[in-house]
Amino acid sequence: MAIALRIRKDAWQLPDNQTTTVAADTVLGMVEVPMKSIGKQEIYSGVPTVPILLYNAVIGAMLDSVLAARQPQPLPIKFSGNEPIWTVLALDRFQAFEMNDAFKRCALDLRGLQSKTEQDGSSQEVTSPFGSASPAGQPPAQPSVSSQLAAAPSDWEFYTRDEDWGPTCFAQTHRGIVMVGFMGSPGKEDLVGFVSSLFSGETRATWHVDDKPAYVSDGGESDYLGWHEFGQLPMELLDQASEGKEMAVTGGSGERVLVDLRGAAEAVSKFKACFNK
Repeated sequence: MAIALRIRKDAWQLPDNQTTTVAADTVLGMVEVPMKSIGKQEIYSGVPTVPILLYNAVIGAMLDSVLAARQPQPLPIKFSGNEPIWTVLALDRFQAFEMNDAFKRCALDLRGLQSKTEQDGSSQEVTSPFGSASPAGQPPAQPSVSSQLAAAPSDWEFYTRDEDWGPTCFAQTHRGIVMVGFMGSPGKEDLVGFVSSLFSGETRATWHVDDKPAYVSDGGESDYLGWHEFGQLPMELLDQASEGKEMAVTGGSGERVLVDLRGAAEAVSKFKACFNK
């Protein structure tokens, strides 16, 4: 995955397909990005000519300044030619949270598409809309009554990431703009549930799978990750999630999200193996 940068100014009259350099003052110092005109009013960073990880680090440095969870910063943008410096004004913390959350959901969707492509091999398969030829004069065979569409890929995913406190395991899914999941560090006993884009301020939430016992946990917004975190959840909740059909998370003021647990078993199993190391 590569993060692209696109800049527009209605007053520009740009030459076609010309390349320029745009620089930004970030926490990493001044970083530069080559950009090409894609119209009279727009320039675009295009496909990176450097390794994608390095390219993403450069764009990421810009985003880190603008979307810093604790204190979003203004971002000065410097152009070549006689275009004056632009200053992207600092967002408030709520705006930064919403944009961070949107990026996380986008990355989750893209990883899901990548996983599906790798599993079904659709990018390599030679396909055809025709089956094997039918005998002359015979109508095409009717589909079997027992044939079914392939099950949709699960929205649940497992991954690990190094955070400030060390390696951390995640299992998560999303319903619309709301993301729900579990996190924990290997060797530590504290299982944490998290929910984004649903609650505000300190709240008490009930976690409930099907007709199983419900669990209540107090939580609040994480300054580090931006979502709401709920500690002191039992490991039994993971077992219920891996075997259940639906899980509801309900706040004290009536906010509620219902997520599908079909396909959660694999992600939860990997999470438990990681968490119990």
